[in-house]
Amino acid sequence: MQMKPPVPSDKEVIPKAAQKELTDLLGEKNVCFNRDMLSVFRCGPGAPFPGSKNPHGMVQPETTEEIQGIMKIANEYKFPVIVVATSGPGVCLSGGLIIDTYTRMRKIHQIDPESGYALVEPGVTNGQLLRALRPLGYWISFGSYPPYVGEIASLVCFNGYTNIIGKEHHFCIGLEVVLPTGEIIRTGTAALGYDWWTQYRGVPDLTSMWTPSFGTHGIITKAALRIHPLGEKRQIVIAGFNDFNKALELLNNLSKEAMANTSMIWSHRWTEWENYMYQNGKGFMDYVNHMLSLGPDKAPPGYYPHNVLASFSGYKEQVEGGVKTCERLIKELGGEINTENFKNQWPGTWEWWNQHFLDLTNPGEGSVKSQVDGVEGTVGGLIAETNVRQAKEFHHTIMEKFHEFGIRSVRYYIRQYDHGRTTFLRYLYQTEQEDPEAIIAGLKTMKQIDDWWDSKEFKEKFPDVFRHAPPTAPIEASTKTESSGGPPLLAMPSGPPPGEKTKKSPYRIVELRKKILDIIDPNNLMDPATKKMEYDTWGKAHREAK
Repeated sequence: MQMKPPVPSDKEVIPKAAQKELTDLLGEKNVCFNRDMLSVFRCGPGAPFPGSKNPHGMVQPETTEEIQGIMKIANEYKFPVIVVATSGPGVCLSGGLIIDTYTRMRKIHQIDPESGYALVEPGVTNGQLLRALRPLGYWISFGSYPPYVGEIASLVCFNGYTNIIGKEHHFCIGLEVVLPTGEIIRTGTAALGYDWWTQYRGVPDLTSMWTPSFGTHGIITKAALRIHPLGEKRQIVIAGFNDFNKALELLNNLSKEAMANTSMIWSHRWTEWENYMYQNGKGFMDYVNHMLSLGPDKAPPGYYPHNVLASFSGYKEQVEGGVKTCERLIKELGGEINTENFKNQWPGTWEWWNQHFLDLTNPGEGSVKSQVDGVEGTVGGLIAETNVRQAKEFHHTIMEKFHEFGIRSVRYYIRQYDHGRTTFLRYLYQTEQEDPEAIIAGLKTMKQIDDWWDSKEFKEKFPDVFRHAPPTAPIEASTKTESSGGPPLLAMPSGPPPGEKTKKSPYRIVELRKKILDIIDPNNLMDPATKKMEYDTWGKAHREAK
C-alpha cells in the first residue's frame, strides 16, 4: 500500500529558524512573513484562482547569489517556492515561499546591437528595455503586453504570440538559471563559455526547460533576448474579409513566407472593443447594441467581420515589395484593401495598432471612463492551437457552440507562427461573477464547453486541436492529458499512480520529466502542485475512468 507523503501544517511550512536565515540573508525590508499581507500573492490578476491559497512568506532578492542562498535554505528546511517574475501577483497553489524576482532584479547587463541581443534580469520591463533600445535604432518584441510587464515573462513564456510572428523560431537565445539545488546553469553559447549571441551549437539546448512562473525547473536570473532593428521604413496593410476561411488563407500566406513582422485576424467585436477603449469610452453604446443584436461572428452593414492586419519593416525596397505582394494576395482571395477606410471607421483601434506595430512603441492600455471598465464583466477565455487545416472548421464550430451555450459576447484574434505551421486562436467571452446565481450560471456554461471538448464527437472531429489549460477549471476537474484535448491546470501528472504500469504508457514524456525533476529538484521545491495532483486527484480520477 502506497503511503501519501506527509503534509506539513501551516506553522511548519517555513520554520522560524528558516525565516531568520532568510531575513539575515536579504534584510528585513526584503522579506515578509505576515500571511494577511501576503494574500495579494494568492492568485494572479482577475478573479480568485481556484485552489489557490495564501503563501507563507515572500522574499525579494537582488542578485543571483541571493537566490542561490534562498534555494539552499529552502532545501535545508524543505519548503516549496513559487517564482514571480512579472508585474502582477503570482499564483500560489500550495503555500510556501514567493520569490519575487521582478521588484529588485531590474538591471540591463548588456546590449549588443552587432550580435542582436540584450542581456537582462527578470525584472526588466518591456517599456524599460524599449527606452534603452530605441536611441540605438533597435526594438524588442513585446506583443500586446503593457510596458510594465517583465520582458522575460513576455518572451520566454509567450514567445510565439509576440510581434515578429513567423520570423523567429525563439526570441530567447540563452538563460542563466539557478537550479533548485542552488547550482547555476547557462544555456545557449554561454553554456560553452562563449558570448550570448546564439542559441544552438553542437550540443542539446535546454533553454525551454525554464519559465519565469510556477511549475518551472529553476529560477531565471538573466536572459539573452533577440533585439531587432527599427527598419528604414515601416508600413501597415489592413484587409477586410466577409469569409473567415479566406482571411485565414491570407494569414497563412503571409506567415509561411515570413513576409510581415506581425499578421493576425481581429474579429469585428474585438476591433470595436479596442476602439472605444482607446477613445475614452466613445462608441461604447454602439458596442453594447451590436453585442445584443448581432451573432458572435457578425458585423453591422458597412463593416467587415474579419480584419487582417499585416505590418512590415525593413529597407525601403523590401517593405514596398512586401506591401505590394500582400495587396495582391488580398485581391486574389476576394478581400478588400481597407487601410484608409479602417482609419476613419476605427480611429481608436488604428491609434493602438499604429503605436504597437508601426511606431514599435509600447504606450500601454488606453484610458477608459469608469462606467466602461466593467462592460465585459469577468472575462472568460479559451485558447486553442492547431494546424491550418483544422483551424477553419474548428473556428466555425466553436462560434456556433458559443451561441448554443447562450454566449453572445465573443471577441477573438488569430495568429500563426513558425512559418504558418501553427494557428493560435484566442477567444474571450463575457461571464459574470458578482452574485451567486451569476457565478453558478457562468460555471455551468464553462462546464458545457469542457464537456463538449472532452466528448467523443470533439475528439473524432478535431484530433489535432490542443487547448491551453482553462484558468477557471477547478483543480478537482483538471485531470486532462494532452491526448484528451488539453493539459491539466497545473502540470502534467507525474506518470501512472505508484505501482501501476502499462505496456504503452501515454505518460512516457511525463515520466521523463519526472526523472529530470528528481535529479535537479530532489526535494520537490519548484513544483509541489504536481505532487498534490498525483496523490490527491489524478490517481482517483484515473481509477474511476478505468
